[in-house]
Amino acid sequence: MACCGSGPYRGIHSCGSVMKEYELCENPSDFLYFDSFHPTEKVNEQIAKLFWSGNSDITGPYNLKSLFELDNKCRSTSLISIASSCRDHWLLEKPVALFLFGDSIFDAGNNNYIKTTHRANFWPYGETFFGTPTGRATNGRTIPDFISEYAKLPLIPPFLKPNLNNYDYGANFASIGAGALVETYQGFVIDLKTQLKNFKTVEKQLRHKLGSDEATTLLSTAVYLFSVGGNDYIGPLLKNSSFFELQSFQKEYGGMVIGNLTNVIQEIYKQGGRKFGFVNMTPIGCLPSMKALKQIKTNGSCVEEFTELAKQHNRGLSETLQKLESQLTGFKYALHDFFPSFNERSEEPSKYGFKEVNMACCGSGPYRGIHSCGSVTKEYELCENPNDFLYFDGFHPTEKVNEQIAKLFWSGNSDITGPNYNLKYLFQVDNKCRSTSLAIFGLYVLCAIFLVGTTSSCRHHWLLEKPVALFVFGDSIFDVGNNNYIRTTRALQANYWSHGESFFDNPTGRRTNGRTIPDFISEFVRIQDGEYAKLPLIPPYLQPNLINYDYGVNFASVGAGSLVETHQGLLNEIVQYVIDLETQLSNFKNIKMNLRRKVGFKEVNMACCGSGKYRGIPSCGSVTKEYELCDNPSDFLYFDFSHFTEKTYEQIAKLFWSGNSDITGPYNLKSLFERDIKCNSITLVSN
Repeated sequence: MACCGSGPYRGIHSCGSVMKEYELCENPSDFLYFDSFHPTEKVNEQIAKLFWSGNSDITGPYNLKSLFELDNKCRSTSLISIASSCRDHWLLEKPVALFLFGDSIFDAGNNNYIKTTHRANFWPYGETFFGTPTGRATNGRTIPDFISEYAKLPLIPPFLKPNLNNYDYGANFASIGAGALVETYQGFVIDLKTQLKNFKTVEKQLRHKLGSDEATTLLSTAVYLFSVGGNDYIGPLLKNSSFFELQSFQKEYGGMVIGNLTNVIQEIYKQGGRKFGFVNMTPIGCLPSMKALKQIKTNGSCVEEFTELAKQHNRGLSETLQKLESQLTGFKYALHDFFPSFNERSEEPSKYGFKEVNMACCGSGPYRGIHSCGSVTKEYELCENPNDFLYFDGFHPTEKVNEQIAKLFWSGNSDITGPNYNLKYLFQVDNKCRSTSLAIFGLYVLCAIFLVGTTSSCRHHWLLEKPVALFVFGDSIFDVGNNNYIRTTRALQANYWSHGESFFDNPTGRRTNGRTIPDFISEFVRIQDGEYAKLPLIPPYLQPNLINYDYGVNFASVGAGSLVETHQGLLNEIVQYVIDLETQLSNFKNIKMNLRRKVGFKEVNMACCGSGKYRGIPSCGSVTKEYELCDNPSDFLYFDFSHFTEKTYEQIAKLFWSGNSDITGPYNLKSLFERDIKCNSITLVSN
């Protein structure tokens, strides 16, 4: 039975009628069909998922995800040529997975799901970027969030997030308050040993899902990031600030911290891990919380004995990693030196865009270093602009700091991230092709992926790719509103209630209660968070004032068929019942011409300078006639009524110089200047 309609099975087409009675279900998500012909939004979503990433049993021989990746050429002004072993089109280079271990510097919300007081799932945490608390101990994104962006990965989710079962891009095991030692905040955090156990669980699931060979490749090409150790020192100091007074104990204790971290690294290496990244300890004596603890009164001073602990730990970590590199075949690592990064920003704040480097943005007491941020029982202060601050609360940096550190971690030179590699290199090196089952689904409707770009193939996700456009053809399964703009019958439109009510809250012309399959495809592309393209919902071709086709366009029409005769309009009454497939093709050809004309311009019809319609009256620069002048000539194809802008001339000159025979021929200028060079001139003629 349909959700909306009348008669047997609610199969009589009366949904939304103002003349006929009809029934409407309470919850469309319980139904397969929304009306007598069309599926519900829930069905569309499920089908879209199969269309996007289904295996060859249901969608083949390619799926849409594969097509968005396959032969995707860089539409970019700056191209990087990097050797790749992925020479065959059926082997797609998947993103390098990212696995995260450690403490609050990396935690993306694992502590939301355990019984603890060490949390950040309350306001004002997360308010700058996410608009809501996520469990991240800062006002926005963490360092791994930015690294994910640079590596063209989605945000890596916390391991404990409910219903998480896809680890193809990695997982985040970090926990606020965690240390390398099991004893650090024991019972309130997920210690490093437990994080390793959780990783092994993921490793088993990957092998079960992908098979041994592909899982091994994923694990060996993945990058493993660590931020751990700080809590092992800060935790005891908060209880007893004299805990580390004995020098001999400092050394012994530091050895245990680094020893536990080393064991975890070696275990991951045994599971196939080869590429590791580490951030060492900041000058913990400069944390607002530590200065408040010791009641430091001189503005800008740090607790030197605490900072010395961090220096000692960092030396030990560096030595240990060098030993591991010499002992473990294929072991590569990038170590970001957190210590000088923070020192430089503390000493020259204005250079890095900060106004306050001693006091936290959120907290109470001296330096706002008392941990009360977001408390419902304690008073606290909150700054107006976290971007002015080095610290968000008494322990944690602001999002702005995280972004700056992430950039250094990603592509910093060996003075700050090294000693031999940065993360960008680790994501690129030894990245093997991970084969994918490629497929495509459906015969009754067309969906095209169209690219305008250079001839250089982008096989690496860290190259800057502009969006892959999506062009949609077909019938009511795909139409998003084209029939709103033609003269047709109400039966072939869906711009009335209750269509669209589940998602859009108003009718849009979509023949369902919410989104269509192409809407979800656009969403699946978008939620990769930069992995491929970032697509908006693709608009209908006939939408008024639609001039931007960079992301594609939707030509589909309710009731359309492959045959022109299907629901053909009555020409003598000027009624166009549907937009048949042949007309959709004609509309696409118009778009193709517009795209070829556009080539980076915002305005191709109106001149930059002139008056009248299209500024086509030659009055530019006149002292006797009024005229209009645009702000930016580079946005325009024409400068005045009959002449191009400099930008246009530059593009034409490039084609004249080195264009192929389709546009400049039989020779281009470059070949003429090079061919049979003699002491003769070349004469250019503009007809």
